[in-house]
Amino acid sequence: MKLVWFLFRSNTKITLAIMFLGLVSGAASASLVAILNSALYGSSRHWAAWMLPAAFLGIIVVKVSTSLASTLVLGHNLQEIMLNLCSSLC
Repeated sequence: MKLVWFLFRSNTKITLAIMFLGLVSGAASASLVAILNSALYGSSRHWAAWMLPAAFLGIIVVKVSTSLASTLVLGHNLQEIMLNLCSSLC
């Protein structure tokens, strides 16, 4: 919890963006599980033949892109924080 408050104090907007990207990535993971469950066990008569693969690919793209963006922004933010901490100590 201390780390979250430390990140909020350093840069609130970036921390909120990281949290939002993480939430979107988690929602994409849950959607991916729902789509796979529907494909394996559900009745797909009411879906068009192209709709399920298109939804699967779309969710995969969203999941990978948001996860990558969240990781990169978090890494950059932590490097900036460490640089500021080291600069203030010296």
